[in-house]
Amino acid sequence: MKKLLLIILGITLGMSLFCACEAKPSKETQAWIRNQQLQKQQNAAATKPDNVGSISGVIVETMNAGGYTYLNIDTGSGQVWAAVKEQPVTVGMTITVDGIMAMPDFRSETLERTFDLIYFGSSVAQGGNAPGSMPMAEAIKQGQEHSKAPRADEFDFSGISVPSGGLRVGEIFDRKSDLSGKTVKFRGKVVKYVPQVMGKNWLHIQDGTGSQGKNDITVTTAAAAAVGDIVTVEGVLAVDKDFGYGYLYDLIIEEAKLSSE
Repeated sequence: MKKLLLIILGITLGMSLFCACEAKPSKETQAWIRNQQLQKQQNAAATKPDNVGSISGVIVETMNAGGYTYLNIDTGSGQVWAAVKEQPVTVGMTITVDGIMAMPDFRSETLERTFDLIYFGSSVAQGGNAPGSMPMAEAIKQGQEHSKAPRADEFDFSGISVPSGGLRVGEIFDRKSDLSGKTVKFRGKVVKYVPQVMGKNWLHIQDGTGSQGKNDITVTTAAAAAVGDIVTVEGVLAVDKDFGYGYLYDLIIEEAKLSSE
């Protein structure tokens, strides 16, 4: 009997270790889980079914990776990327992706590619013109226009002065360890703007200082802006901020105060 108990104990311990050693979900899987959780919250708060957004259009490009199907969709107002659980689709098919959630600057490790803006969907069906799809298509068009990565020669940073008590972008990167968790102030030009994602406006701001990869600070704010605006930013600096689900920022200032010139 004692020997039998030891065998049972050994099997139980082995199963526990096996479960503990399961592979960590990919970032796409984590994003999908997060999408489902947010979708449940939205559905619980919704007063009518069309509160959940959707994208309708024609597939112009598609690929499978990491258990997901990536779709480049022509909505009629522009092209936008979406991702859903892997399923059979073909170029030229008209589809509707439901339950979408926007993700700016999403990094797919399996594709080794960063999407400026992608929408994770809870389901996809053949056919278009779903309820609520036309307003969403217009919002997608606006978001896509603001999320395009700027060319190196697209902006003129001359004449951008340092605000009183402020710093240059390059200086903030050089002193990021000392400045982490402290209030910083700087002035720069908006080079990228994605409005109303997760209840915030997302800005990338540069002033022409700093080396490649250390010349751009991400800012979230309730204030509105436009690409090309010169703004003064003030807020608490966070370093190596990892939101999970593919969102990792070297420097970010959340809930920033913004003033335009």
